[in-house]
Order: sequence, then structure tokens, then C-alpha cells
Amino acid sequence: MRAEAENETGEVGPAERLHEAVGFVACRDGQRLALTEAFDARRSSRPGGDAFLLLHGFAQNRRGYTLGPMPRALLERGAHVFLGELRGHGDSAVRRDGSWTLADHLELDCPALLEGVRERTGVERVHLIGHSMGGLLGCALLERDVPLASLTAVATPLLLGAARPLVRFASSVVGPLAQIAPRRRRVPMDWFLRALAEPLAASAPSAPVRMLQRLTRLANPQAARPDAIAAALASADAESPAVVEELARNAVRRRPRLAGVDLVAALRGATLPVAAVVGSDDIFAPRAAVRPFDEPGHAGRRRVVEIPGGTHIDAILGHHVPETIATLWEFLVGRSGGSVED
Repeated sequence: MRAEAENETGEVGPAERLHEAVGFVACRDGQRLALTEAFDARRSSRPGGDAFLLLHGFAQNRRGYTLGPMPRALLERGAHVFLGELRGHGDSAVRRDGSWTLADHLELDCPALLEGVRERTGVERVHLIGHSMGGLLGCALLERDVPLASLTAVATPLLLGAARPLVRFASSVVGPLAQIAPRRRRVPMDWFLRALAEPLAASAPSAPVRMLQRLTRLANPQAARPDAIAAALASADAESPAVVEELARNAVRRRPRLAGVDLVAALRGATLPVAAVVGSDDIFAPRAAVRPFDEPGHAGRRRVVEIPGGTHIDAILGHHVPETIATLWEFLVGRSGGSVED
């Protein structure tokens, strides 16, 4: 089943010649979500190939992936590649005065997106790659009866604020402030990230801009294409106050929870393969933030890949992505395999 609307991504470099087939799925509560298939007009996915759902992070949307090399890296291995957009993000619009919670994402959005991928491909189980908040939702899904084949949590702050006292302090302030509902019940993360887009993507920054880049560690213009970083940040979405508040609350918890799910317990109990990808310079999701991956007692296989010099946005946009996918491929799908011939 192809798209309701089909268009070229219009990007350059690694995304060149990729197309997007934009379709929609319906949640149990009637919310429509955009589920976009990425494909290369010159190459077909392998019949019966593995299916991947790429899930964006906080205040982001599918452009965090389509601007970078990840869809192509998966397509070249014969996979079906889909990009899901949670309610309130990208083309998954909600009513003008509406809000949403992480429980809505977990209990309504993710099952609908996974089922949409299964219906379009005929696969039994779907490989999920989640960036930041998307990775947290993936960890929570490990406790649920959903058709996952594997999970890759990219730049995912499982232990938000681990080894980062400043992040913990900032979260303790931001969380309560988010509950002062702004106009249209949104936290204007899009305004904030749009203002940061050009300075954080500057490859030859002035001294003040360099200091800003080092302070935020949201993006490293040496680790990814600067134009892709700027475009991804500039296309950010406003967020729900409830989502901001719950994510911030995890920074001060001893044990992280998402929509009532104990994330560490869910990770330990899952039998499917789970990988984490972290950047050495990411202040939100450093190596310490995925410490539970290294602890004993897991029911399934676990792996952590650390990207030298990597920060938060370039975790999915960076030059490292094709090599990282190659490194993780056999771990995730249970077999080796190279690129599909043109």
C-alpha cells in the first residue's frame, strides 16, 4: 500500500534520490498520525525484508531522519523504512487547543504506528529505532505486548541527568514551569530551537557562538552536515506541557518511569535485542545515561555503541550513521548482510 501523497525529500547529499510516501494511520481515539515510507526510486526493498520504524524525539519530527543518512543506510540493506510522527508533531496535527501526554504516545500512538507498518509490509515484527524521547517510548514498549523485533535507543536519556548535575537542576526548574500552560497549551520549543538553529550549526563559529555550542552540546557541526543540523532544529515543533513536565521529572527520580512504566525493569525483562547509541559529548544522554545496559540480569542481548564527539541531534544525523548501522545490523536482525546491489 503506497502513499496518499508522494514527494521527493528535496534534500542533498546522503538523502539525494530518496522519496517520501506520506500516509496516515488512525489511533483508537480517532487521532490521525502520519506514517511516511522512505524509498529510493532506483531500488526496491527486498521481498520479505525487515521493516524499520524510525521514531523522532522531543519537539522533533521525521525531518530529523530524512535530513540525514539513516533511511538510506537501512534501505541499502533491503529494509522497508517508515517514519512515524507522534501526535502534535510534523503532519500528525491535533486540534488547535489540544494537548497530549506521554501515555497518549505510549498507549495510542506507538501501537497504531507499529500496526501500520505491519499492514503495509506484511512483517510479523517491526524493528524500532527511537531518538531521545522516541527511545524512551521504545523502552516502555518493552513491557507491552507489541510486535517489536528489536529496539535501538539513540541518544536516549534513560537516566536523565546522570553525571550531569546542571541538567538535573535545570529539569527541576523547567518541569514546574511547563505546567503554567502557555497560549494554545503548548511549550514553544519550536521558537527556542529555531533561534538556535544557525548558531549551533555554524562550522566556523565566533568565540561566543563556540561557547554556546559547547554549553548546549545539542549539535556538533563537525559530526554532521551543518545544513542538516540547522534544518532539523528549524523544523522543530511546539511541545505539550504534560510531556515536558514528565520528562523533566525523570531527571530527579532515582528510578526512571514513563507513563507508569519502570523503564529499567522493562529493559531488563525484555528478551529481544536492545541497542543504545550514545555520543561522547552529549550532555543529555551521555554514556552514564544508559548505565543499566551494562548491569547484569538482562533477559536478552544488549549492546552500547558510543560515538566519539557525538552530541544529541547528530546522533541520528551524523556522518557515523552508515557505519553504526553496519555495526549493529547483525545484532538487530540476527544475520549478517551487506548492501543491496543497484
